[in-house]
Formats: sequence, structure tokens, C-alpha cells
Amino acid sequence: MMERFRQIVALVLGMGLFTLLIWGWSALPNFGNYPGPNGDIVNRSARAERQVQNAVAAVVFDYRGFDTMGEEFIFLATVMGVSLLLRKPGRTTDEQAEGEQVIRKAANQPVDSNDAARTSGLVFVGLLVVLGAYVALHGHLSPGGGFQGGAIVAGGWLLIYLVGGSEMFHRLSSVVILDRVEALGVAAFILCGLVGWLLDGRFLGNWMPLGQAGRLGSAGTIFALNVLVGITVGAGFILLLREFIKHLDEVAPRRRP
Repeated sequence: MMERFRQIVALVLGMGLFTLLIWGWSALPNFGNYPGPNGDIVNRSARAERQVQNAVAAVVFDYRGFDTMGEEFIFLATVMGVSLLLRKPGRTTDEQAEGEQVIRKAANQPVDSNDAARTSGLVFVGLLVVLGAYVALHGHLSPGGGFQGGAIVAGGWLLIYLVGGSEMFHRLSSVVILDRVEALGVAAFILCGLVGWLLDGRFLGNWMPLGQAGRLGSAGTIFALNVLVGITVGAGFILLLREFIKHLDEVAPRRRP
């Protein structure tokens, strides 16, 4: 009965959301018919005011930085929610040991990929991590940013699972370290905003040296916040992957790559 009720509620809410999406889509201007003028103002003033090449980064991390902070907390709540749903509450020590044994058994199953695929896959792990770091560090200079860079770095950890199996993935993704990294990233974001409030009179005010446009260390706090978002998002996505993989190994142990 409860499952049937949940299905009905999900269907009603889904139909309501779909109706809202269609309503919003119908009110959008035609393609190429930009009404302005906010985008034009940002394009003209962002480089001179913030020494930033990417006007979108100026909006996301400066002019409307408060919105980005809200998105950070939404992402943090998402990671916490998934962890709470997938981690079994009230497990005894014997049940925990049994669960870990199942995971190790699934991870030690014979692999289907050959040595060439495993070796080349591990090489691409390093390339993905470097690419993700590059995208996060250069978000104020070119399209990209901390969120995109963090997601790419997490993709490297997913590739570790695909070519190395569960055991290698869990060994390289300590939940204690990842939890602390994500929490410190969010805390540093807020701290940066409070310092801006004290020094500039505005929460998330750009209080760091702006430098010269086109240089890596330019744009002041826009550069710093991009890096913090990259760290937070990367750790958060890896935590999500860890919970999903652990849950999959527990409920459906089978041959793994």
C-alpha cells in the first residue's frame, strides 16, 4: 500500500513539474532574440571592474556570488541525503563485517578486461585529473570553472573503478578524508564571503588583489572561489560514487571490472 501511495505521489509531482517546465519554456524568447540589457552591461564592465576574461565567472562568483553559495549548500545536502539513504542504519558489528566481506568478495572476482585496457585506463585517470584541475584553475580565463573541473576529477575516480575494481576505488577514496575536504571547501567559501563583508562592506565582496586580466592569478576572489568550488564538487561527487558503488556491491554482488 505504501509503495503504491509513493508511486501516485511521484506521478502527481512529476506531472506538476513537467507542466511548470512547459510553461516556462513557452515564455522563453526566440533563439537569437536576446532582450538584454544585463548581459550587455556585464560584457562591457566585467573585464575592467574585475580583470576577468570570462564574464560568466564574474556573474557566478562575484555579481551573484550569493546564488553560487546556495548551490554549494544544495550540493552538500544532496551528498548528505544520498549517504543517509544508502548507508544502513543500526547495523551491528557482525553485520558490518559481513557487508565488508561481501564487498571484498565482489571486488576480488576475476576481471573481464585485459591488461592493456587496465593499463591504458589508469593512464587516462591521470589525464582526467589534470584536465579537471586545469578547467577549475582557468575558469576565470576561459569557459569552464570549479564545478565542471570537480566533476571531471570525479570522472577520473569513476574510471579507477571501471578499470581497477571496487577494492582499488575504495582504497583511493577514504570517506573520512573526502568528508573533511568537502566540509572545508564549503566553510572556506563562507569564510571568503565574510572577509569580503568585513573589508569591502559586502558579503562575498571581491577583496583580493585583482591582478592583470589574462593572467592565472587575476580576478581576485573569483579565482579563489573557483578553486574552492572545484575541491568541494570533486570530493562530493567521489563520495556519491563511493556510496553508489558500495551499495551496488552489497545488494548485487557479481563479476566486477
